[in-house]
Formats: sequence, C-alpha cells, structure tokens
Amino acid sequence: MHPPDFYSTAMWNKCMSTLLSNRPKILVVEDECLIAEELRVCLLEAGADVVGPVGVLEDALHLAGSEQDIACALVDIGLEGGMTYAVAEYLDEHSIPYLFTTGYAPAAIPDRFDGIGNFQKPIRMAALLQGIGNLIEA
Repeated sequence: MHPPDFYSTAMWNKCMSTLLSNRPKILVVEDECLIAEELRVCLLEAGADVVGPVGVLEDALHLAGSEQDIACALVDIGLEGGMTYAVAEYLDEHSIPYLFTTGYAPAAIPDRFDGIGNFQKPIRMAALLQGIGNLIEA
C-alpha cells in the first residue's frame, strides 16, 4: 500500500509500522458497503486482523460482545437498526478504545462522547491509521 499523494512517505510509514508491529484485532462497524470494504482492505494491508465489517446494530453488539482481544473499534454512528451509541457504551464499559467514522457533524454527537476521536467521511485513511496507532499505543 502506498501513501496518498497528500501524505508524506515518512508519516505513512510510521502509521503502517505501528499497525504491522502489533497485528491488532479491529472491529469495523460500518453499513455503507464501499466504505466498509475500503476500511477492511486498508486495515488488512496495514497488518490488522479485521472483525467485520458489520452494518446492522444488533450484529455489531453481538460481535463486540463475542469477539476476544479486540484492540480497538471503528464505529459509524448511524446504522441499519439505529444509532450506534449502545455499541459505543458497550465498548466504554469494557475498556475497548474506539473512533467514530461518520458523516455526522461533531455537534450532532452527544456530549458524553466528547473525548472520542471523530473521523469525518470521506475518511482520510492515513490519518485514520495514525489515530488507530495512537489508540493502540495509549
């Protein structure tokens, strides 16, 4: 995988090496097929083990509760079946770090999630990988 034109090779390599060295298991909660596939492929190429993608609220809750050793999650806010705040709350309760990947404006996200990273769609993959690396290293 090569860096997008708007990212330096050094930044891209740092993002990639963070994931490759850890092989984290990342839960992907996303209902838009093209975005879900882009996330899946990018994460696999970066060396992550991908859980999902899952695009239905009930399935997301099931996977979050049944998979072991999830390092972090990428959570779209709106899915088929409703808003994913229950998934985010489950992740909080189980100390699983996560990032929002959404088209919603930050102001639309409830205040209780103020400290959660929010990556606006269209997602800049290098920035997202850096965010994941920061979560995993924390």
